[in-house]
Amino acid sequence: PASWFAWDEPVRSPARGTVISARSDIPDNALLPGGGMTPPDPALDDAGYLLGNHVVVELPGGVHLVVAHLREGSIDVEVGDAVWEGALLGRIGLSGRTTYPHLRMQLQRGQNVLDADPLPLVFACVRDAGGDVRRPGWLATGDRVQACGIGQEGRRLRERR
Repeated sequence: PASWFAWDEPVRSPARGTVISARSDIPDNALLPGGGMTPPDPALDDAGYLLGNHVVVELPGGVHLVVAHLREGSIDVEVGDAVWEGALLGRIGLSGRTTYPHLRMQLQRGQNVLDADPLPLVFACVRDAGGDVRRPGWLATGDRVQACGIGQEGRRLRERR
């Protein structure tokens, strides 16, 4: 997995909110020679099987942000933590039902990640891999982006409620 662009990249919260779910104990899948991967453990609950290691942040207005497929042991927040824009949530991994390291991020109305109503996800500003800035930052599959301002690098960005 380390040869993939996204592997172990930091994942930061794009908004303020409160962590209502965090899971970090699911082993990352192993990439197999010639393609493919080891499947996630079928004994996991539905969310763990599909999303792997993940964080759910409750935002104002009953909206929930889900970030998934994080690296085992990398999650930097706990249930009840208040997070803000730029707070480190975890690192990109290969957990859950996925065939390559990437980040799944979704915005939804409702807590249940398996049947909530999806909402559009737009960032105020993103910088693409070429250095160009987009305002607002609509994302498309395959975009490689970073936030325009991400807080203090190397410092654990977390506070207790």
